[in-house]
Amino acid sequence: LNEKLFERVKAVYNKRDALHLNLEESKLLQDTYDGFVRRGANMSPEDKEKFRKLSSELSLVSLTYGQNILKETNLFEMQLTKKEQLAGLPEDVVAAAAMEAKEKGKSGWIFTLSYPSYLPFMKYSEVRELREQLYRAYNSRCAHGGEFDNRENMRRIAALRIEIAQLLGYSNYADYVLTRRMAEDTGKVFQLLDQLCEAYKPAALQEVKEVQDYAIANEGKNITLM
Repeated sequence: LNEKLFERVKAVYNKRDALHLNLEESKLLQDTYDGFVRRGANMSPEDKEKFRKLSSELSLVSLTYGQNILKETNLFEMQLTKKEQLAGLPEDVVAAAAMEAKEKGKSGWIFTLSYPSYLPFMKYSEVRELREQLYRAYNSRCAHGGEFDNRENMRRIAALRIEIAQLLGYSNYADYVLTRRMAEDTGKVFQLLDQLCEAYKPAALQEVKEVQDYAIANEGKNITLM
C-alpha cells in the first residue's frame, strides 16, 4: 500500500516489453507487480483504507484462533490409573506418561494432546475406547463452548476473507488464493477431485473392507470400523 513505491514498480511494469528482460528478470517483475496488486495497490484510497482494516482484523482474529488452539491443547489431560489401560503402549511412551503425571503431582499416567503424547497413544494403544476419547478431544478442540471456543472466530475469519477477496475483485477467497497456484481456479480443483473420486473410490472401499476384516479378526468380535 506504499503508493510511491508501487508507482515505481508500475512504471517499469508498463514498459516491460521495451526493456528486453530475460526470463528471470521478467519473472521477478511479474511477481513483484502481482504481489503489490494482490495486496490492494490498485485500489481507490477508500478501498485501501478498508483493506487495511480488514487485513488488520484478520491478522488479530487468526492470532486469537491459534492461541486458543494452543491453550486448549495444553489444558487437556487424560489420566489413566490402571495398568490394563496401557495395553499395547511401548515402554518409553508409558514412562513419559508417568513422568507427566509425576510432574503434575498426580498418580498413574497422563496423556495429553501434544504430538509426542497423542500420536504414540493413537498408534499403539489396544484400548479402543481410550483411543476414541483422545481422538475426539483432539478433533473437537475449541469447538464445544468455554473460554477458548473458536467457532465465532472461524466464522469471522471466513467472512473477512470473503470481504478481502471481493474487494480485490474475486468472487470468493478460494479464487483469490488459487490465482497463484497450479490449479488457477476452483473449477479445475473440483474437476480434479471428481476425477480422483471416480478413479480411486472402488479401491478405497476395498481397503476399508480389508481393514474392517482385519479389525474383526484381531479383536475376535464383530466391530464397526469408525
